[in-house]
Amino acid sequence: MTMLVYGLITGVLFGFLLQKGRVLRYDRQLGALRLLDMTIVKFMFSTVVVGMVGVYLLKDFGLAKLSVKPTSSARTSSAASSSGSAGVSSAIVPGPRRVPSGREGGTPSGASWGCSSARPCMPRPFPS
Repeated sequence: MTMLVYGLITGVLFGFLLQKGRVLRYDRQLGALRLLDMTIVKFMFSTVVVGMVGVYLLKDFGLAKLSVKPTSSARTSSAASSSGSAGVSSAIVPGPRRVPSGREGGTPSGASWGCSSARPCMPRPFPS
């Protein structure tokens, strides 16, 4: 039970830091996808470095034990491709969406049209 509490505290703290660093803003995410704004990349890189230092400090103090598990490249690549294609075909993978805001040219993305592999994307006009 204490591991769940530690996980909850860590998640809340990480979410707070994401919010405080303004990494969750739409313009930052869009800039990262267009490779124009590296704020998210810098934040995640610093998160990985802090995590690596923390894991090795825990190992040095004897509070954690590192063990390498065997892996299979074929299993990993098949799982990655199947989950990626399932997310794309069901349109559940989050991404930047253009939402109409009263300006001309605002069209929704395929995810907001509700398209899938079984039903092709057909744009519908917005309600007036």
